[in-house]
Amino acid sequence: MNQSRRPCCHATMTAGMLNSGVLALYVRGCSPVLGRRFMLTKTLEWNLYLCILDPVFDEHFHIRQEFLLDEGRLRKRLVAAAAVNLVLSPFLLMFLVIYFFMKHAERFYHSPGSLGSRRWSSLARWRLRELNELPHYVQHRLDASYEAAVKYVGQFPSPLASQIAKFVSFIAGSFAALLLGLSLLDENLLEVPLGGRNVVWWLALTGVLLTISRSFINDTPVAFDPERAMAELVLHTHYLPRHWRGRAHTAEVQQAVNSMFTYKVLLFLEELASVVLTPFILAYSLPRCAGAILQFVSDHTTRVEGVGDICSLAAFDFSRHGNSKYGAPMHADKRLRSKQGKMEKSFLTFVATYPTWQPPAAGRRMLNTIGSLHMAAAAGAAAGGQGPGAAAAAAAAVPASPMGHGVGNLDESVIWQQHGSSAAAAATPRQQQQHVINIGNGSSSSMWVGVADQPPALRHPSYGPQ
Repeated sequence: MNQSRRPCCHATMTAGMLNSGVLALYVRGCSPVLGRRFMLTKTLEWNLYLCILDPVFDEHFHIRQEFLLDEGRLRKRLVAAAAVNLVLSPFLLMFLVIYFFMKHAERFYHSPGSLGSRRWSSLARWRLRELNELPHYVQHRLDASYEAAVKYVGQFPSPLASQIAKFVSFIAGSFAALLLGLSLLDENLLEVPLGGRNVVWWLALTGVLLTISRSFINDTPVAFDPERAMAELVLHTHYLPRHWRGRAHTAEVQQAVNSMFTYKVLLFLEELASVVLTPFILAYSLPRCAGAILQFVSDHTTRVEGVGDICSLAAFDFSRHGNSKYGAPMHADKRLRSKQGKMEKSFLTFVATYPTWQPPAAGRRMLNTIGSLHMAAAAGAAAGGQGPGAAAAAAAAVPASPMGHGVGNLDESVIWQQHGSSAAAAATPRQQQQHVINIGNGSSSSMWVGVADQPPALRHPSYGPQ
């Protein structure tokens, strides 16, 4: 039991801290050179657990009050960890290189072009992971988003990278063809040394270069429609910051997605670089935000019987952290609300994943609000509207609730992210799920929750088919 409870407490606290932005995971003072580039590699994640997430809990998984009251001690712990990391950095570099080689050697041998493939970075996984979402569920969701992410990134091909890849492919292919032609004329040439190596070795090298370079060439015609591609991506990632909306065609959004969904080889290089940069982050960046970290833990902690202390955002405490712009029946102080409606969106996904879970009264009121929103969105679509803008306009006509939080005040991303634009719906014809939720006295009320129907792999097995 203890072994399963600790990851739950750690994961909810980590997701909450990253959403609130209290962790300065960048090298302070290097903005002119590196920019304010955030990173959360495995090396840095291990140190966060060692310095913050493990010491803050006692053996009963309760927050240590003495830890919250001693900011100086946390600063000293971070600086001490930085010194240890600096001493161990040569050994960590060797370990990572050996580990990477042993893990990927067989895959690279059979598919050298895999170096040109992409995957979500560790920081992106934590940012996209919703509150109370189990690791295998988020992995399944991100795997499902792969094609949509590749499609969006493919909207912005790099002519320079493609031309360089074509040049390398031409040189490697020509050299390989020349060697093969000569070896057909005289097979003894395969044994002839060339630059200290025999011809067979050069053929193998040019074959690898040819495969890798071709993986960076993209000659497939692309219909430029970044807004549609973004809508398809959001249906899986549930991530749509305010400054992205309607700006999927801009370089800023493109670079942001590229930094989250990047090449595997670049992620490995970032992991190697983090061995050197982690001591500076621990010694200079994180100690400056030690007070904010302790304040966050103090303000965002609640105790769940049988589990321990968890981030109160993961407990869906709408009275404490609700944001009416995202459908919550309460509107809490801005300092305590989650950013981009993460708590409210996580709640919707939790309802879809565990269909027979009984939400609290505030959660049921939120579901009613979202239900009204989707009926209004459906009415707007039936009237001939297109995309989230039309749905938002239709939702704005819905009267305000008795609590004073009108459906029309809801943030547009709730409509786009949970309902999907008409273009995304056409590309991904996944129907919405109609849940039956027991209310108060045991009666059943059928309502349109407004979250995408979860595939069987993303439904909790104890609930069975719906």
